[in-house]
Amino acid sequence: MVLSIIRGHWAIENCCNYVKDVTFGEDACRVKNRNGSQLLSSFRNLAITSFRKIGMKNMAKAKRFFLNHDKKKILRLVGIPD
Repeated sequence: MVLSIIRGHWAIENCCNYVKDVTFGEDACRVKNRNGSQLLSSFRNLAITSFRKIGMKNMAKAKRFFLNHDKKKILRLVGIPD
C-alpha cells in the first residue's frame, strides 16, 4: 500500500514536474511576481499538453523542433491553415 503511494507520487513528479523543471527551465526562471510566475507556468503546461496532443513524447526534442522550424510549417502541423 505505502509503496504504491510512493510510486504514484514519483510518477507525477517524473511525468510533469521534471519536464517543466529541466526541459523548460522552470526552476531557473527569475520571475518574482506571483501572477507572472503562474502565467509562465500556464504557458509551459500549454506547450507540454500541445506537444503530447500531436503525438510528441520527447519534450526536449519537441521544443527543439518548434524552435528551429519555419512557423508556417508548425502551424500546418498543428492544424492551423496559412
